Amino acid sequence: MSHIKKIANNKAQTIILFLSIGLLGNAAAEKVGLPAATPFSRDVDTGVGWAAEIKTDNAKNEADRKQLATVPPDSPQAQQIQRNIQQRGEKAESYAQRAPTNVQVLAAAADQALGNGDVARAQSRADQAVNAAAAETDPKKYAQTWPLAMNTRGQIA
Repeated sequence: MSHIKKIANNKAQTIILFLSIGLLGNAAAEKVGLPAATPFSRDVDTGVGWAAEIKTDNAKNEADRKQLATVPPDSPQAQQIQRNIQQRGEKAESYAQRAPTNVQVLAAAADQALGNGDVARAQSRADQAVNAAAAETDPKKYAQTWPLAMNTRGQIA
């Protein structure tokens, strides 16, 4: 009986550890301006807000890259623009890591990585989106996510 209590105690400690890490991760995310993590399912609507935010950031990056071409390369303004682009890329990557089965988020993150010149990361996220779409068991959801995933992969290729 003692052995069973030890196993139960270890499992309880593991669960508490995971919960603590999650709470610390949410607190850290909020400190740097990211929304707290939410549980994700394969639901098409889940993560749409993050995907939309990444798409908005993609448009901002595109405008910033155009402006970057008009300022001296070593100027403080150019450095700030580059920091802004990098921060948006890090935010997209964070969302993709926190929503590893959400095709919309992964596709948007792949688009952003491609726009930022990180082809390897873009390919990785596009492949991840295809795998997530392929794992969908609901035909209706599959019909919505598969074309997006494949179009993203094709664009990256």
